[in-house]
Amino acid sequence: MNLQKIIDDFKKENPPLDKSKINIPDFIPDGKYLGISRNIIVVIGDTLQEVMRELFKKFPESAVGVMRKGKELESFETLY
Repeated sequence: MNLQKIIDDFKKENPPLDKSKINIPDFIPDGKYLGISRNIIVVIGDTLQEVMRELFKKFPESAVGVMRKGKELESFETLY
């Protein structure tokens, strides 16, 4: 098993979150939570829990992130 190849393949398919590449449309209201995968908005929701649940249901093996439009995202604990 070549662990470095597995890591390289994962990084190629899942680029790191780059806020400058994410285009947030004006029609999304401020305060909405945005689920991000591959620097694309894939989930929009009213709560952090709702967005995280949908992200992990739709993209269980992808690197994902969450942003909040127009407001700071409150800090939260992540359990693995």
